[in-house]
Amino acid sequence: LLASNSHDGSNAIRLTPTSIRTVCSNTFHMVIPNRDDEQVRPDSAAITIRHSGKLADKMQAAKQALRHYDETVKRNVELWEAMQAKRMDADSRMKLFADSYASMWEVATPEDLSSTDENVRKTARHRLSRMQAAAELFIQRYADEQSKLGLGDSAWAAFNAMTGFLQHDKKARGEDDSNRVEKRIESNLFGINASRTHDVLALALAS
Repeated sequence: LLASNSHDGSNAIRLTPTSIRTVCSNTFHMVIPNRDDEQVRPDSAAITIRHSGKLADKMQAAKQALRHYDETVKRNVELWEAMQAKRMDADSRMKLFADSYASMWEVATPEDLSSTDENVRKTARHRLSRMQAAAELFIQRYADEQSKLGLGDSAWAAFNAMTGFLQHDKKARGEDDSNRVEKRIESNLFGINASRTHDVLALALAS
């Protein structure tokens, strides 16, 4: 269980079940697919406790939630194994990449690329170039992980390649290397990249 808290009370206390030492966001966030939802959307098993109201009551609620941890682990094992058993060819992998990328960033459209407005065409070409560079990183990470892990062409392998690009390959902004590393970790575990990881998982499950 990873417990995190801010020093000044500006953020909620977070209690997140995890089956491994926290290094990667994929296995840090235990997820529970909503099987009753037509659009299978995983929900985080993390528990957040705000610094307001009766904290003792909230801690008791957290204890009760953590009792379901074993069930959550079992359901996740089933989920990962199902994804590993699900075959995904090259076209399907690139569709997962394209759908994931388009859900996170603006992409070039054929209309913009052929626009009579030079500024519109310039912006579209820049977006296309960034997406092509990201696609190359995704393909390279997929190939590298395949050679090391031998997972086969599975939905699990494609999911990990996409989130690997997102969490590790895409450049992070910051004043210096130390600041960039700190921002990346925060984003991967608790911020926008954590949310995006769940979105990629939902797309991989629906593929």
